[in-house]
Amino acid sequence: MYLKFGQTLRQTNKYNLNIIGFSSKNTTAVDGIHFHPIYDFNRLSLKRVLASFTFFSKALKVKPKVIIVNTFELLIVSLWFKILFGTRIVYDLRENYALNIHHSKTFPKPIAHLIALAVRLKERLVIPFFDELIVAERTYLHEMPYLAKRATLIENKYLGTIQSESKPHKGLHFIFTGTLSESYGVYDAIDFISSIHDQYPITKLTIIGYAPNVNDQLKINDLRAKYSFIKLIGIDSFVPHEQIISAIRASDYALLFYQNNESTAHCIPTKLYEYLANGIPILYRENSLWESIIRQYEAGTKVPNSPQNVASFIQDLQAKKFYPNKPGSEILWESEGEKLKTLLEKLT
Repeated sequence: MYLKFGQTLRQTNKYNLNIIGFSSKNTTAVDGIHFHPIYDFNRLSLKRVLASFTFFSKALKVKPKVIIVNTFELLIVSLWFKILFGTRIVYDLRENYALNIHHSKTFPKPIAHLIALAVRLKERLVIPFFDELIVAERTYLHEMPYLAKRATLIENKYLGTIQSESKPHKGLHFIFTGTLSESYGVYDAIDFISSIHDQYPITKLTIIGYAPNVNDQLKINDLRAKYSFIKLIGIDSFVPHEQIISAIRASDYALLFYQNNESTAHCIPTKLYEYLANGIPILYRENSLWESIIRQYEAGTKVPNSPQNVASFIQDLQAKKFYPNKPGSEILWESEGEKLKTLLEKLT
């Protein structure tokens, strides 16, 4: 919301921007952008139930002309603002929330199914009253066909410039970035690197990102204590984007190890764009969508769950020439930002 939506709209000098969201140690004052860190709780918390009331109170003081809401939990309260004050409202779907809940391991299956149905029902009832819809993934237009005629596709591409020169990747420094959980493959990544480290003690793995589940935070910290090759950055707090990009550039290979899950199988992770833009070779698990993108630039290689012959695998990896075809503007945020500007012009 800050780096892409906030900064893109700030550059127009047309808007007074307020970002109401999670508490972060890294928010600093910026001209034209005001931060309201009102959420500071675990995923399962009474405070989460009361979040809508906190948001409503804060928004009353801000008096927004437009609300861009990117969680289903604030749909109803945003609609109340439209009814009471004529506020224009936009639903920004960062995820197919109902599908994610249905396939998540956070709740027992019957409960997850009921919550997913409730979220989908809420969306179906409220969405017709929203002025605009934004989707972050093309697949959502197929998964939720009732959005297709109204939604603007604004993909979460890379904010920055493409590195003109790729450094030679001959070391064995691997990196795993983003959300840290089982479904996103952090434990598979640790197991994979452990099998390499057994034969190549110089192997290192940097894990940088945020684990929203406390149990994952504890488990990952336990694994760090067990394996000396792991370096952790973040884990229990959000990490500044520039720090993540610096860590990517300092690495030799990036790991994209999502587990096979219907809720993410047809999505393009933002970190894929980050790896491509920074010329980092990508080791990835089976996914036809990612493979079609990576193959365009010969930017990576598909890997098995565990290499049968580690020495042969490493030799082939270090001998391979990556990125003979350089990515272009098609992976950058700039064109997506223009879509956002157009949408806001239409609303205001």
